[in-house]
Amino acid sequence: GIINCSWGGTTVEGWLPREIVSQYPDIDLKRDIRKEDGHDWWHYMSPILMYNGTLKPLQNYTIKGFLWYQGESNVGKHKTYAERMKTMVDLWRKEWGLGELPFYYVELAPYKSTESYDFALLREAQFKAQSIIPNSAMISTNDLVEPYEMPNVHPKNKTDVGKRLAYMALSKTYGIPGIEAYGPVYKSMEIKDGAAILSFDHASEGFNRMAGMEGFEVAGSDRVFYPAEAEVYNNLHIKV
Repeated sequence: GIINCSWGGTTVEGWLPREIVSQYPDIDLKRDIRKEDGHDWWHYMSPILMYNGTLKPLQNYTIKGFLWYQGESNVGKHKTYAERMKTMVDLWRKEWGLGELPFYYVELAPYKSTESYDFALLREAQFKAQSIIPNSAMISTNDLVEPYEMPNVHPKNKTDVGKRLAYMALSKTYGIPGIEAYGPVYKSMEIKDGAAILSFDHASEGFNRMAGMEGFEVAGSDRVFYPAEAEVYNNLHIKV
């Protein structure tokens, strides 16, 4: 079974207790936006409402792990995100007292807006968080959004998000063989014959198209990026 413990659009800090959040200089716990005109009530991140009122009552349940779908409200806070999520996971594991429970989470969906660069920075922070949170993993969503949905912060395809979390749990937690739970992850690069040859982890079966890959860019030491053409090279690599 699944226990749904969620509050739309909230931040990582909203799922931590007051004694931890009070140490964060960018969080004003004295502010109560419920009393302000035109406030976004769903963004209210009081530990009383979410940590104490929503999460704490569940701690007598025996659980197998956590699935985390991050809201967009941490956009713009990518510099503190990974460490604070680690703090949250460490605390939850300690309070449940069931060992190093798995923590699988969802990459923030692509979103095209004037703030899109900040969204990309938060996705990067999410990816890096896997390296500092033991027994954790992130599922990708970049290919689950239709082009017409890019200006929508809530894309419709949640079914495949759920499936990918299930694949992750089946593979990493339940040890069922034959399930590929990860998307391709950059491994290394070499320059050959005027092109960049990219190698990836979790791509042993190759890629689903041979050419016309979108989203690749190249830059020199000046860090000025230009669109790049990409195609499969020797079945398991990508040439840019």
